[in-house]
This record gives sequence, structure tokens and C-alpha cells, in this order.
Amino acid sequence: MRVYVVWICSFLVAFAVVQAADVANPAAKSAAPAKPAASQLVDAPISRDAVLNFLNCSNKVFIEGKKGKPAAAIDYLSVAGMLKNWMNFRFLEVDTEIDRSWYDRVYKMLDYLAKAKQFLELAKMNGRVDTDECKKVLANFNEVSKRFPELLEKPTPVEQKKLEKLREEKRKWDLEKKRESARKSGSIKEND
Repeated sequence: MRVYVVWICSFLVAFAVVQAADVANPAAKSAAPAKPAASQLVDAPISRDAVLNFLNCSNKVFIEGKKGKPAAAIDYLSVAGMLKNWMNFRFLEVDTEIDRSWYDRVYKMLDYLAKAKQFLELAKMNGRVDTDECKKVLANFNEVSKRFPELLEKPTPVEQKKLEKLREEKRKWDLEKKRESARKSGSIKEND
């Protein structure tokens, strides 16, 4: 009976985490999220400081844990989810002056850490932490955990030419939004 309860709990936890992360295999390498279509972009501003502070505070939780307990897979999934949402921001690179490739690398690391942590948690629940596979995943998890703060220290800046082009796009976008808003309020006629 006890084996069935452990198995069912393991299955439910695995199913919930897999559904939350939209992943199938904790050891598989993940692809970076695709750049969203223009219709999916969010018009929300974000600052470089907000991004870096959030990620550094999250990394502190990963290292120190919460309330004396080590960080769980859900903690990594939450941070990865937040980063994925930011990657939908229309002018993310302009607002933060950090290249999208850096966000992709950070996301890949967080995604791997979440999947590895999930695998390790399930192995612990099933009493299978002494397997070669578990030891390998733990070693990789520790290695990526060490590299993560290094990545946060040196965000890749957006190339100057690209940044200028993106700033011009943002300026045009803002101007168009102001015109649209003025049309709606009736202060500008349709022909203007």
C-alpha cells in the first residue's frame, strides 16, 4: 500500500511540474523560446535594474533556500516563467539594453535547473538517489548552478547599431500610439 501511495504522489508531482513547465523529459536539452509574433508582444516597459535585481534575488533563493529548506523545482520554474514572459515584451532589448541572446541563455539555464531539480526531487521521493543517472544529473546541476551567477554578472549588451534601430522603432511605435490615443479622444481628425 505504501509503495502505491509513494508512486501516486510521485506521479502527481511529476504531472503537475511537467504541466507547469510544459516539458516531457527532465534530462533533455531544451530549446530557447521562439521570438513571439508581433501580435503576441506585450507593450510593458521593464528596466535593466528590475531584471538583474529579480534574477540576482532569485539566485540568492536558489543558493540559500527558503525558510531553511533548499529551493524546489517550482522555484526555478517560477523564475523561468517570469523570464519567458519578459521575453514577450515588445521593446525588451531597448528598455534593458541587454541582448535577447543573453535572455535565451539565462532561460535555458533556468529551464535545465528546473528540470534537473524536478528529476532529483522525484529520485529522492522514490529512494533512488544512489543511481548513476541521479549522480550525473546532480553533478550537472551543481555545475550549471555555479555558472548561473557568472552569467548574471555579465549581461550581453545590445550592439550599438541594433540598439539605435530598436530605439527608432520604439520612438515610431510611441508616436503611433499617441496618435491613436488622440484619435480616440477626438482631439485629432481621421485625416491627420
